Amino acid sequence: MRRLSYNGDTLFKKYGAEKAASFIKEVGFDAVDFSMTALTDDNHLFLKDDYLETAYKLREVYNGVGLPINQSHAPYSFPLEEFLQDDTFENKIMPRIVRGMEMAAVLGAEIIVVHPIHYRWITPNEAFERNIKMYGKLIPYCEKFGIKVAVENMWDRDLKRGYIIHDTCSTKEEFVRYIDALSSPYIVACLDTGHVGLPCGQKDEPCDFVRALGRNRLKALHIHDNNLLADEHALPFSGKVNWFEFAKALGEINYDGDFTYEVDGKTVANVPEALVPSVLKHWCDVLKYIASVAEDYRK
Repeated sequence: MRRLSYNGDTLFKKYGAEKAASFIKEVGFDAVDFSMTALTDDNHLFLKDDYLETAYKLREVYNGVGLPINQSHAPYSFPLEEFLQDDTFENKIMPRIVRGMEMAAVLGAEIIVVHPIHYRWITPNEAFERNIKMYGKLIPYCEKFGIKVAVENMWDRDLKRGYIIHDTCSTKEEFVRYIDALSSPYIVACLDTGHVGLPCGQKDEPCDFVRALGRNRLKALHIHDNNLLADEHALPFSGKVNWFEFAKALGEINYDGDFTYEVDGKTVANVPEALVPSVLKHWCDVLKYIASVAEDYRK
């Protein structure tokens, strides 16, 4: 069975890295997803000159409790206009993505998720061209740092009508097209289970994406649930994702990546400290069950 990984950002902010890591390790998780999304903050310590020293110190903390960092997430919540202005994108966003890659590699992450540029205000074909160019520029850094970049399936919202619409890689066909067009061992797919069913008219389930991507493309997961109406980042089995079929599909393709949560951590962070271990233990048991079903269907 591959590793069970928890996204611990909210716990880290409340309890500090060492205590949060201890909580996560003690309940049975094997690894942790450490996010680099704070790099959108112009004043964050990750942007200071001693950022590598900071990364090495953080790695020591996790190694000290026996909890490796398996995965990371590059910064993405920049203002949309910064994505569409070539100078700003090249001079601000790309350097921060690269710094996130470097720090994640130092921390020990094997994969960092980098959001594609969205459709909004440009056509899907224009987005494809921009994204292939962007990811292509990251490949040399993957080689330099020894880390893979994962493309993630996205969604967007119609600003006038309010409903959720298709976006970059929100169909399995386009997701496959992106990975194949980039054609690099350093570019892989991260399937976000919660994003799959959100766009209007979407009929595919996460299991359909798993089978379409296959083992050679699919190397990472963002596991969470929702009601198909909002990106809730809820615990599996609390929404409408078909988790049995998802796990079965993972087994059928002999998925060899980790099982990584992207569940909203506020639930854990808001309970009294004495209850944190029991809540986390339940969450770990849920993820362990999904992984065990996948194992049962492995060829």
